[in-house]
Amino acid sequence: MTKNSNSFYCSQKFWWLSLDFEKLETSSCCSAMPQKINIEWLKNNPGKIFNTPEAIKERKSMLAGIPLQGCAPSCWNPESRGLTSRRLQMKSEVMTHCDLESDVEVLNLNIGKSCNLSCVYCCKHYSSAWSNDLLKNGLYQLTGFGDRYSMNITDKTLIKLSQKDHNKSLNNKLLVEEVNRIKTENLKKIVISGGEPFLFLYVSDLLKSLPKTVPIEIFTGLGVEEKKFIKILHVIRDFKNITLVISAESTGKNYEFVRAGNSWEGFQSYLDKIADFGINYRFNSVINNLSLLDIANFSFYKTEKITYNICNDPSFLHPCVLDSTSKDKILKYLETAEYLPTDMVSNIVQSIKPSPTDLDRQNLKIYLLEFSKRRGLSLDIFPESFLSWMNDVV
Repeated sequence: MTKNSNSFYCSQKFWWLSLDFEKLETSSCCSAMPQKINIEWLKNNPGKIFNTPEAIKERKSMLAGIPLQGCAPSCWNPESRGLTSRRLQMKSEVMTHCDLESDVEVLNLNIGKSCNLSCVYCCKHYSSAWSNDLLKNGLYQLTGFGDRYSMNITDKTLIKLSQKDHNKSLNNKLLVEEVNRIKTENLKKIVISGGEPFLFLYVSDLLKSLPKTVPIEIFTGLGVEEKKFIKILHVIRDFKNITLVISAESTGKNYEFVRAGNSWEGFQSYLDKIADFGINYRFNSVINNLSLLDIANFSFYKTEKITYNICNDPSFLHPCVLDSTSKDKILKYLETAEYLPTDMVSNIVQSIKPSPTDLDRQNLKIYLLEFSKRRGLSLDIFPESFLSWMNDVV
């Protein structure tokens, strides 16, 4: 295999498989636009869910240096502005995989969007709390985001179906069969995500069905009531191959704004309980402009057990969409940041320096005013320089 690269190649297209059990969709990474699964084709081609005609066509395009539209929001668009993308952050531009028919190395099981949180950078695709907000309060008047912040007919139909309805469906059983057909000798990791997996009624059954020899990561925002939380911890501690990946990137009031629906006090309490159970965990942070305003208070991490993603979608929450005063303070802090991984610091520095577009500033103002109003949150927790800069836009 060659080790060179081209402008529009991404190795994840050749080794990452994400399955959405509710929407019956598949994607080649957590950032790529999903594609609907052709159920009838899959019935006639068992074991081929990672090598569909659509997947083969996309890999051919990548090898030919042809950009894929589904990769534009998270990778091609930010890269065209000189920003760090998921592709570059993971060094996936290096041409390590070239076979059109490929094997799954990372399997991401999106088991449903049931979630009590409406995180500021999230949307209806990954959170029922977001969907319920849009149903109740209507769409956001933003420019350039399609139906991300509105509910279409399919969204309204899916949200009416219960977890039991999804679990009993023949299509769900077909996907489970496909998961069981994936070669475990090539599988490096299984990721369970949502929504909030701790709200999934059948999470215990799912864990028991997965291979014990493959590392499993469960992504959680810890947004679940305590009784259910403790019950699941009792199950998880019996699996030595499981690591909890806890979503957080700030503290105090900033945390409660960015992770709307959860409390900082409750979050800390749950961390203590996870430690008491002896369960492995690490943090995963979505680095966005709002959380960076609190970066100097990242002291609770004090660990290298942290991974991160730069928020490129929605673009108005990108780290560069900040006032110059806030940027200077953040950059000064990062010069001596003791507990953040070196690559994380360098990527934040690179991401924060470009100037934001006028459209991103306009969308940010509209979005934050509406987001805070709907959830009874105050924008006063943010620095005055940031608020003045945000409001000083037509």
